[in-house]
Amino acid sequence: MVSARTSPATSSRASAKLTGYQALWFARSREGSDDYSRMARQKCVMTALLTQVSPKQALTNFQEIAEASSAMIKTDVPGGALGDFAQLAMRARDQKVSTVSLVPPQVNTANPDLDKVHAMVKAAIDRAEGKAPAPTQAKKKPGKVTGGSIGSRNDGYVANETDDVAAAC
Repeated sequence: MVSARTSPATSSRASAKLTGYQALWFARSREGSDDYSRMARQKCVMTALLTQVSPKQALTNFQEIAEASSAMIKTDVPGGALGDFAQLAMRARDQKVSTVSLVPPQVNTANPDLDKVHAMVKAAIDRAEGKAPAPTQAKKKPGKVTGGSIGSRNDGYVANETDDVAAAC
């Protein structure tokens, strides 16, 4: 089960436990939302998984996970490297998850400004490497919830516009 915080339009946050099926549905559904809302929900679910699933659990259940996802995932990573990935996962659990979202309203996905996209990616890498401070972001008022995500296509979704995904979810 994955815990997910839901953020209704009333600014209160409630925690819910989701089964694997429910988490996948929540993350992948487009019902009542758009692709950008779905992307924001996927970030929230992946961040919750990173912080809630222990690498030991993942390795213990690796065979079952591999069999269940074999139709979706292909890799040439040797089995002997799993220990290295487990150590990396243990270190990553304590790190803040941040992303770069090349989505509206910052990027017009039908006609992207490639110079702006390059600058956004460079700035995110610089922040991750400690070469630049995190941007000061104005606190967004809790907006409407669209398909489980706070925001809208025109205003942006909170999880797509933050340097701290866990805090936005």
